[in-house]
Amino acid sequence: MCDLSLNRDTAGRRFHTLQKRLQQDGTLRTIYEEQILDHVMKEQVELAPTTENLTGVCYLPHHAVKKERCVEIKWRIVSDASSSEGNCPSLNDVFEMCPNLLPEVLATLLCLRGHPMAVIGDIKQAFPQLSLDQKDRDLTRFHWYRISKEDKGNRYTTNDVVTYRFTRLPFSLTCSPFLLSGTVWELANMCREEYPNAALLIDSNMFTDDFVAGVENGNGAISIYYELSALMKTIKLPMAKWATSCKELQEIWKAEGQEIHRVAQALGVDWNTESDSQWIPGTSRI
Repeated sequence: MCDLSLNRDTAGRRFHTLQKRLQQDGTLRTIYEEQILDHVMKEQVELAPTTENLTGVCYLPHHAVKKERCVEIKWRIVSDASSSEGNCPSLNDVFEMCPNLLPEVLATLLCLRGHPMAVIGDIKQAFPQLSLDQKDRDLTRFHWYRISKEDKGNRYTTNDVVTYRFTRLPFSLTCSPFLLSGTVWELANMCREEYPNAALLIDSNMFTDDFVAGVENGNGAISIYYELSALMKTIKLPMAKWATSCKELQEIWKAEGQEIHRVAQALGVDWNTESDSQWIPGTSRI
């Protein structure tokens, strides 16, 4: 097999195409700028160093993807790690095939519906919570505009094109789901004595960054919420987007100032937590 594709020319051409699109769509450019600025502020990406050594370097094209979830529309910037030049392999091509650590979706959903109540949540910005080793960061280079800082400290996007690289794990790599699942599994194994119930549920109820679990009563739902939140915080993996059909747990969230989601998604299935049934798009929300 030949060496990994540098992919700089292809990434450059595709960025030029993206520039034209952003010039024609001011709303999309604003979304793009806000998301990459957020990455910079959270130190999830950084300016790539100038280097003459191109070994271990790869450039990733990127584009925006619109995702509709329930009645919400969100945009996500996606890197194309399957892009390559000539006959050289892409970044995704050179990764080893990782074992599947995920539970079976249908079995998980059936188990969920086999209980009187359910609790779901997800890891907030799961993949960017995992750091990339310094020696691997140049494999995730990408083109974008330089972000500068005003005298008052505010940051803004210029028109000067520069090269950035990820400092955290991009979710678009073929190995990313395995690395996230492996991290969470290792966390569960390390904390089984301190958080036995949450650690056990991670094995069978955590699908990448989504957690779904059925419970018998309100005490069970409340216990899962507090124990799993505490377990994930031990390595700074905050849980978010909690939803439940348990009224007692909903009252706790109200007291904490959390949003109560009347419509949520459990592994891709729209769920009306008020009626504890599947929500059909087009029907009124509660």
